Amino acid sequence: MKPRLRIEGTLRQPELHAAFDRDVDHARNPGHSLLDFIRSMPSRRWSPEDGEWIVTGTGINPQKRFTRAGFTIDLGDDEFADIIDLDDLVEPVSKLAKNEREVFIRPRLLGYEPTLALLGLSASWDRQRQRFTIPVADILRAGEPVEGIDFDDETIEAAREAKGRVRVEEAVAGSVTVLASAKDSAEAGEHMNELIAHVGDVPEWFGLDLFAYQRLGALAAASGQGYIADEPGLGKTRSALAAAAIIKPSRVVVVGPPVSLTNWERETTFSGLAHACAGAIDREVTVIEPGRAKADGGFTAARFPIHGDDGELDSLPINKIVSSRKVKDFPEAGIVIVSDDMLRSRPQVLSDLQKWSPEVLIVDEIHRQKTWGAGKSTAVRRLSYATQKLTIGLSGTPLDGSPDQLANQLEITGHLTPVFGGKDAFLNEYCSRNRFNAFMPVKKKLPQLGRILDAHVWVRRTKGDVLPFLPKKTRRVEWVDVPMRDYRQAHRELLMKIGEVAAEFHETKGRWPSVEALMAELPDPISLSSPLRRAAGMAKVDIVSEAITEHLESTSDAADAAYDRPLITWVHHKDVAEAILDKLAAEKVADVRLISGKTGHDERDDIIDSFQAGGVGVLIASITAANTAITLTRSSDMIFAETDWRPPQISQAEDRSARIGQTRPVIVTAYAAVDTLDERLHASLETKGSILEDVVVGGDNMVTTGTQGVAMSLTDIIVDVVGQAIIGEKKGKLAQWRAERATELAS
Repeated sequence: MKPRLRIEGTLRQPELHAAFDRDVDHARNPGHSLLDFIRSMPSRRWSPEDGEWIVTGTGINPQKRFTRAGFTIDLGDDEFADIIDLDDLVEPVSKLAKNEREVFIRPRLLGYEPTLALLGLSASWDRQRQRFTIPVADILRAGEPVEGIDFDDETIEAAREAKGRVRVEEAVAGSVTVLASAKDSAEAGEHMNELIAHVGDVPEWFGLDLFAYQRLGALAAASGQGYIADEPGLGKTRSALAAAAIIKPSRVVVVGPPVSLTNWERETTFSGLAHACAGAIDREVTVIEPGRAKADGGFTAARFPIHGDDGELDSLPINKIVSSRKVKDFPEAGIVIVSDDMLRSRPQVLSDLQKWSPEVLIVDEIHRQKTWGAGKSTAVRRLSYATQKLTIGLSGTPLDGSPDQLANQLEITGHLTPVFGGKDAFLNEYCSRNRFNAFMPVKKKLPQLGRILDAHVWVRRTKGDVLPFLPKKTRRVEWVDVPMRDYRQAHRELLMKIGEVAAEFHETKGRWPSVEALMAELPDPISLSSPLRRAAGMAKVDIVSEAITEHLESTSDAADAAYDRPLITWVHHKDVAEAILDKLAAEKVADVRLISGKTGHDERDDIIDSFQAGGVGVLIASITAANTAITLTRSSDMIFAETDWRPPQISQAEDRSARIGQTRPVIVTAYAAVDTLDERLHASLETKGSILEDVVVGGDNMVTTGTQGVAMSLTDIIVDVVGQAIIGEKKGKLAQWRAERATELAS
């Protein structure tokens, strides 16, 4: 068969279908097969159904390369009538998204890798649609469009408009910076009056009490510095609602974790914002104790009834979207509350909200959107593009590692391009890549990043700044010796699991993999480390259960039915939580409750209410399921039976108790097992804490003490294990272990 090539697909997404006999040589290079030539193409796949190779990426000069190889080229049907040769299909093409904030780019025959090299760090790949997406501002480099890609005039104009967008008006920028960190009206001085004259003040009808710092933060956020990053426990919800009230919107969307929706429904109701959106304030709704400025710069509360007669709203225009219920029609004016998970899983909800065109968007726990290409991150980002006036982000823990986690958050709040010049510029300035292509912080640049964030992006105060009367938090790590048999078995089984992947690699490719090659074949490091973390947690169950029992015995009064010092015990794994519950049940410990990822909203609220009323003696709580949207100030004592790799996860959990309303010092004890992954984990926490301290200055980042392991990242730890597994598989040691384990299980 004479080698032939035909074009199929479309002008934007062409495909080359190559058919030839497998034993045919390259026409110009005898001894080199056409099969090797095709396999050298940047993007190609074999189609067994058609008996053809399908090539979607060739690099430059495909016409010459295929002609010299001996192919006869068929330029296809009418779709390609204006095409002279294959070279006309090389240049990537772009299309401006409907939101005019993103650009879609098809690599065409240039291929994935060369196109990515042109676009830089700002490009994200959509595997399903086979196209890149890039923020529109990032198509400009030094004021000119990226060379080598076809952009139309409309796209270039949209990019120039995005580059010129301003988040905070220059005339008040200095005052905004002052208020973003000010603790009280005395420190704010005349800057507060300047902003009030510019953007307005918290309305007199606002129905929630505000500290002075919350009012100042609201003014700064309403003026454009809309990332509220106060430490956990300082009342960011109220600051955000006050900022929205200053803007006087008709349509507001609140996006948050599923567990926070009920709290947002309550707060928006009592703030009066829903009444104001619907215009009920103008109809002179009855207000009990009208709000007014306080001497310290804060604001007193105005109380709004939920229902009423004679000019009051019969029902509030608040639409809380819950996954188990049918989505109601959005109000003409009012508030929609929805989870970020819902935006990801229900595209129609996102589309309807975009069409609803909110004037203010509030994104709670915005650090959940730290991964640019993740589904919920993309959904929230695109909803922010449809927001007319202001997006407010809330997080007391903006990042837990590399600054790349901030890029999507800053794009959502509208600061990425105005402050940093765009995604590509931001990532190139503050990040580098390791050998696995993961982003790493450029540590010497982190203090600079922190200063810019403080001055131009976020509102941030620490508890020490604004609540000096709040009792202090005390941490200690209790290093314990544990039975090692099960932990060693978990480590051995992990090695065997990785070894099996290495053996399969060797069998299919005829060589042993490098560590880098095997890492690409394995799940993410967090998943791989989970068996070791679980084993370390299970090894501590008896010790932790004994500590819980001792705490109750020493703090509970048999004559008093209520628990004055209930204990919170934090866990990560379901198995560990259940083992502790079983142990306490065997010891006949009463009034123990559990909040996990499976706890329903109503049950969760009941547990919290009972806990705060003194009806719960011990709360077993999942670090990931219960570290946000919960107030547990009845407790001042907590145990971490397990901990987390990320300092913010730990500090957020601690701050369920260490927050406004706490009257006693919070005592935190973390149990760590000697000679297990715990040692590396705590050392890693200490290293990460020092990195975060450079960016989130004065934050509660140093969440561990007295570390005794070698500081390594989670990836480095897994790399070490992968290296051990490859060596073990080569030597046959893991095969021996597998046989021994099979015999053990059989018996």
